[in-house]
Amino acid sequence: MNIAHYLDFRDKFLKIVVDDLLENQKKTKKNGNLFREFDQKFNVQLREKILDLLAG
Repeated sequence: MNIAHYLDFRDKFLKIVVDDLLENQKKTKKNGNLFREFDQKFNVQLREKILDLLAG
């Protein structure tokens, strides 16, 4: 994976995560800490994606 592919993947991945968090926040009408929630969700999804890539 070269740097251009990585950056493209990263941008798409972050957009999906942020869009999902914003949609979830609208549905639940929570006023929680969006950045804390983002960190938790991003770390879980990133870990899963890395494991998928390593698994082949």
